[in-house]
Amino acid sequence: MNRRSIKFVNPRLQTRLVLFCLLFTVTALLLQGVATIYSVHRIAATLPEDEGVHLLDAMPRMVVTNLIVTFLALAPIVASLGVLLSHRVVGPLRNFENAFKAIANGEAPREVHLRKNDELKELATHFNAALEAIWSRQSADILKVDEPPGPYPQSETLSGPVPDFSPQDPRPESHAHDVDRAACCEPRS
Repeated sequence: MNRRSIKFVNPRLQTRLVLFCLLFTVTALLLQGVATIYSVHRIAATLPEDEGVHLLDAMPRMVVTNLIVTFLALAPIVASLGVLLSHRVVGPLRNFENAFKAIANGEAPREVHLRKNDELKELATHFNAALEAIWSRQSADILKVDEPPGPYPQSETLSGPVPDFSPQDPRPESHAHDVDRAACCEPRS
């Protein structure tokens, strides 16, 4: 298995992706905190007044403590997953970037090969297919230039087959007088 030794292939982009994951986690925790506060208020309303007041007094500290502990437990996991997942996207993007830079610098384009677990494999398949089509067209064009012209294709006209005037034809004279002028020049009714 081909492994990249550097996990931060594009540190700027990967850092932004990890920060987005952490921001999403914080948002989810805050929503959970609001839901917890709402639930505790509903429970406190059903308790006798003295017990409900004690519960409501302890609630902010309890909720904040739980949110902080949960965030501290989740942050390293979310950050690690963010780096791992961004690595699977940013690495292939770097491969495409290098391929496009080579083409822009006039170098021969090269195929993009991705690792087993990388994302964007379908894009790499399409990119490599496009390169293959370009290479086959270029090969065909080179062959056309290097080969001497061969016999031209035969086609039917009003008076019969067109004679072969390719360089291999031993008859130098023109065959234009073989055309039946009556057949091609009479007005049609």
